[in-house]
Amino acid sequence: MIEQTSGSAQPQLPIRDIKNIKIIIPPKDILEDFLLKVNPLYKKLNSNQQQIKTLENIRDTLLPKLMSGEVKIKLEKEK
Repeated sequence: MIEQTSGSAQPQLPIRDIKNIKIIIPPKDILEDFLLKVNPLYKKLNSNQQQIKTLENIRDTLLPKLMSGEVKIKLEKEK
């Protein structure tokens, strides 16, 4: 498909070429099976992204306080 693009600064795919592209659409049962397999992955991805945001917010709140000495951490001595 790259060989069909034109333009030097920003490659383009003209409408006339897009109309000639054949797209294979799988049967409904295959699509449903695919969704059953990937939906848990997307849910986990979303959960991970939410956790990352929460942890970033905690870091952004605590780090300045730790650096300024406003918050101190008690370290346990190694045995």
